[in-house]
Amino acid sequence: ETMPDIELLPVVPLDEAASERLLRAYLDGAELDAESRDLLLGRAQGNPFFLAELLHLLVDRGLLRRDGDGWHLAGDLPREVLPAGVQAVLAARIDGLSPLARSLARDASVVGNRFSCEMLRSLAPGAAEQLDTALDELVSRGIVRPTGDGAEAIPHFVFTHALARDVAYAGIPKRERARRHATVARWAIDGLKGSP
Repeated sequence: ETMPDIELLPVVPLDEAASERLLRAYLDGAELDAESRDLLLGRAQGNPFFLAELLHLLVDRGLLRRDGDGWHLAGDLPREVLPAGVQAVLAARIDGLSPLARSLARDASVVGNRFSCEMLRSLAPGAAEQLDTALDELVSRGIVRPTGDGAEAIPHFVFTHALARDVAYAGIPKRERARRHATVARWAIDGLKGSP
């Protein structure tokens, strides 16, 4: 059999005007000074996801702050704060989390894109009491989000983007990955119900 004709759809970066409109939308209509705006838009190169992650990074680090109805930069925008790629931005955001939230993000990345608190408790039994606080930090920072309407018996969460999961996973040393995978497998054998 032959495969049907495949149509390639190129995804082109946003043009400058669209990127500026998106930046204003992210900032609730507020404007940045021209130099900071040009630096952010130049680094994002028309990639909307990259632009959003750059803004999250600046907020996480306290460099971009809400001021009444708008946003302002706290001082000059240091060029070294703006990593060159989306993965680098996500890695910087994950590195900026509290140690427990960072560890939790990495645990969740071993489980997969969708995970529950119950699964995470199996990976960090000693930190079970602080799990909710760390999970709240991940949600508030936009790294993960809850699924469903909250009516689930066991709440589940997902990474906001598959790339965030990949970057969290890449931050785990290989030996530690093996240990975490084995722990998840043991939990699955004991904790999952249903047919084999």
